Amino acid sequence: MKLVERSNYLDELQTHFESVQKGVGHAAFLVGEAGIGKTTLLNTFLKSVQSSSNSFVGACDTLFTPRPLGPLYDIADQIDSELANSLNTETERSKIFSLLVQKLNSFTKPVVLVFEDVHWADEATLDLIKFLVRRISRLPCLLISTYRDDEFHTRYPLAAIFGELPSVYYSKLNLPRFSREVVESLANEVNWLSGHQLYQLTSGNPFYVTQILSSGGKHAVPERVKDSIMARYNSRGDEVKALWEFISILPSAKVSPVIEQYVEKEFGNCMDECVAWGLIISRPGHLSFNHEIFRMTIEESLPPVKRKTLHKKVLNLLQEGEDDSRNLAQLVHHAHLADEQSLVARLAPKAATVAASVSAHRQAAKLYGIAIDYTEASGEELATLYERHAFESYLTYQHLVAFASQQMALSIWRDLKDKTREGNAIRFLSRLSWLKGDYKQATEFARQAIGMLEDISPTPPRELALAYSNASQMAMLEEKDEMCLLWGNKAIEIASQLKDNEILSHALNNVGTSQLRTVGKEAIGEKNLTRSLEIALDNELPEHAARSYVNLGYIFLISKKYDRAIDTVDKGVKYCNDYDTDLVKYYMIACKAAAFSETGRWKEADVLVNQMMPNCQNVLVKIVLYNVAIRLAMRKGDFVKAQHLLDQIDDLAFTTNEIQRIGPVISAKIELSWLTGKPVPAKEFNRWISILSGISNTTWYYSDYLFWKVNTNTPITYTAEIIPETPVKYQLQGDWKLAAAEWKKLGCPYEQAITLMVGDEKHQKIGLKILDELGAAATSNKFRQELKSKGVRNIPTGPRESTLKNPAKLTARQIDILQLLSKGLPNKEIADQLFISPKTVDHHISAILSKLSVNSRTQAVVESQRLGILKPE
Repeated sequence: MKLVERSNYLDELQTHFESVQKGVGHAAFLVGEAGIGKTTLLNTFLKSVQSSSNSFVGACDTLFTPRPLGPLYDIADQIDSELANSLNTETERSKIFSLLVQKLNSFTKPVVLVFEDVHWADEATLDLIKFLVRRISRLPCLLISTYRDDEFHTRYPLAAIFGELPSVYYSKLNLPRFSREVVESLANEVNWLSGHQLYQLTSGNPFYVTQILSSGGKHAVPERVKDSIMARYNSRGDEVKALWEFISILPSAKVSPVIEQYVEKEFGNCMDECVAWGLIISRPGHLSFNHEIFRMTIEESLPPVKRKTLHKKVLNLLQEGEDDSRNLAQLVHHAHLADEQSLVARLAPKAATVAASVSAHRQAAKLYGIAIDYTEASGEELATLYERHAFESYLTYQHLVAFASQQMALSIWRDLKDKTREGNAIRFLSRLSWLKGDYKQATEFARQAIGMLEDISPTPPRELALAYSNASQMAMLEEKDEMCLLWGNKAIEIASQLKDNEILSHALNNVGTSQLRTVGKEAIGEKNLTRSLEIALDNELPEHAARSYVNLGYIFLISKKYDRAIDTVDKGVKYCNDYDTDLVKYYMIACKAAAFSETGRWKEADVLVNQMMPNCQNVLVKIVLYNVAIRLAMRKGDFVKAQHLLDQIDDLAFTTNEIQRIGPVISAKIELSWLTGKPVPAKEFNRWISILSGISNTTWYYSDYLFWKVNTNTPITYTAEIIPETPVKYQLQGDWKLAAAEWKKLGCPYEQAITLMVGDEKHQKIGLKILDELGAAATSNKFRQELKSKGVRNIPTGPRESTLKNPAKLTARQIDILQLLSKGLPNKEIADQLFISPKTVDHHISAILSKLSVNSRTQAVVESQRLGILKPE
């Protein structure tokens, strides 16, 4: 196990050892639950003092009848043969103990005496510990005893000895679990599915965390963890086992009064003991294991028949309770696993409706899926179940599942010849097709929906308004602003007549987004989009609130209003988390990564991209993330990675037929050619301008086109009258200095640096410095070569090779210190190994923390490994 969040405990042991070196002994007790890292910490400490001490390690065993003085038997031969013989011949304990003290005093080096797992100690060993602690201050000895605080309580002998020991002679080091931040950092380091999920699963227990991460699995509990848990389970009596089995099949820690009463009646004798061990958490309305992974392992170990019997037991208890004590979702859960099919079919739709009403959309989707599996319904009732399942799946980022269910609903409406419901189903399939990245299918469904609904007499106003708003949204995404406003205003008119806030919010969003990105219409656009958000928030419409947040954030992003973009995205992500809707949450996080990339916060952008890319399934999110990753890779000089990623998203982007997806891919292709010295692809410029000519609003897209045209000296003609009000305007007019100043004002250091390279020698060197600070090694090298070829002298050499290898720009000495920090060494030991003073080590560590933007030594090690400065051990 890697030593994480334990440096202060290592320092404390080192301090006690230094006291022993001065002739004053001490006793230290390492305390913590199983798997907390006591042995790892102990081994690290012993390694650090092995050259300056005599170390002896003994352990207590988990036997039905513990060995008397078991730890002493382990080490007696190592200490002295006379001591070993006395254990076999002497019957009086006091003489054995006195002989041990005599032998400890005879060593020329300090002694580190370790007794492991003293929670299993026999009475004689506990007497020995008391004997030594009372004399420890006069011994050249550091006595370290480890024990689990989840293996005993106040009735056990070990708990009682602390009241008999002089407190000045001993200390307790209570090792905590990993913090949430460290668990998430470790998960991100190996691209594990979710740091948050890993913390929920393990509660930060180091053994469970490291075993799961090292197993490489994303869901399954590693066999070694299972073995550890089952060993504890099998060591218990029948009553404790029965209690643990019962708790293991409870899906939620929140329990009803009838469950509490049953547990108290059936397991009262052992419940207090389990709570005292810390294995079970029990308080009014709450009953759970200390670790979710513990519950999962025991539940999985149950034979199918026993598991089914237990679920029936809980089901019967819940049904016997008062109506207000029933939880529909829990009833469905237990009925499902008890194979009570008719009960599941009856309750699952009701439970799903309740879950959706309180914004538990993921649970609602699951419950509707269960309802479909168990129902015997057909026709309209079945189609409605499919549609509701599709909608809840859509809200929770399960777009392919949503598409399949919506297709099933459409098929049933067609069989029933219900044209209104058929048209509405097609309209929603249009939205789902767009989310899949299938532009052609999305637009075809949008057209079909309007045509079908307009032909119905009398025309269904609400369904038609929804279809109009969907068409407006499709036009908005294609940047066909006239069509967006045409369809959108039609939807707004009907929605206003119907006083339908849902449709009104959706349509105002489309119209407002189109206007906000159009020069001269920004104010009215922001007003409409903000109104859309307010309506959605006031009426608790999570789908539409999330869309308003993402569109506001995205338009602020492309118009370079980065502070507003990040603030809006952060609010949107928080809203999505609060309302359990992942609909556009990941797209917003991808936009935040883009904002970080464009404003020079490359390390932060890299973190977000690395967290999301391995598990990203959504095409639109993937395009944004890959574009960020491509730019970071090629600017740093990793051209192979950049080309590989470009190849993956090229076709995906063009399939969407949206300039917001296509434009960044084209500019990335051009920049990569420029950086690698290959001919800049004129066909890509032509492709770009042909797309731009088909849309009404060209401000920032056209600016990006012109930026790369000018800076790559590509001889492509452009329409002179289309000159956007952006920094590129000044560069086209020959005022590179003003253009660079405008890029700086917007917060775009990369563009600022490239623009400065057009200027005089003084400003070119400033541009190189900016590129070096960003870490844009490939770009700065390109310009250095160009300056050399022009005969420019005194060109800044840029960062050293060793500094380039670490993005935090740590010095060689600081990397040496980091290497030793990763081994858990205290400052004094680091100072000794590097032949510098502890004070100098302190100064270096402060600088390391600052450069890595972290607050602790542990976080510094984790961050440096993530950045590739250090290799994880």
